Amino acid sequence: MKNLLLYIVVFFLTNAAKGQQQTSSDVPQQLSQAYSNRFPSAKLIKWERGIDQYVACFSENGSPTRAYFTSGGEWIRTETYTRNKKNLPAGIKQGLRNSAYNGWSIDSATEIQSKDQSMVRLKVSEWYNYPEGQRQVCRLYFTMDGNLINKEILPLTR
Repeated sequence: MKNLLLYIVVFFLTNAAKGQQQTSSDVPQQLSQAYSNRFPSAKLIKWERGIDQYVACFSENGSPTRAYFTSGGEWIRTETYTRNKKNLPAGIKQGLRNSAYNGWSIDSATEIQSKDQSMVRLKVSEWYNYPEGQRQVCRLYFTMDGNLINKEILPLTR
């Protein structure tokens, strides 16, 4: 559990610094090769460079995907945006139903795969005093079998 929490903290810290777009010629050869080996059929859209990592942005099976690598070409994780939220794994759906967020709208779903674990991040929202009220948005992190392992409550919006 400590490793999981550490992973989540590192995930947010590394995503907090927005990457700079890189051309393919700016990316180290071993990194390009690692990407090609891991995702041979994916269509690369662009590279971004963070503080201590590179991010390959591409489309795989029609889904927008981001793969994170060290500058030496070691794969860190992959995040795949799921367009069809109705096709979420049964465990995730059950986990959401069993949580305090049952009935909230699913705004987006992203599958996150790392060396240690696979999980799904759901961005959910609910309106208060609709239509003049505020919208509460949360990011929920579920293991593939539906256990809610972390949540982020985002600022209220109108």
